[in-house]
Amino acid sequence: MSLLKESLTTLDYDTLSTINTKAGQYVVYADNCLLPKDFMMKKNLIFKKTHVM
Repeated sequence: MSLLKESLTTLDYDTLSTINTKAGQYVVYADNCLLPKDFMMKKNLIFKKTHVM
């Protein structure tokens, strides 16, 4: 069985606005990250790059 990914995901300010759950730290999986590292550290965001095959 083959799974095809329809589109790329990007971690940006628009994506963050969709998160409604309050937490001490967030781990976000996406293909790309457009957020500055200092912003991510202040907001306790961890970016994990997904692998595109």
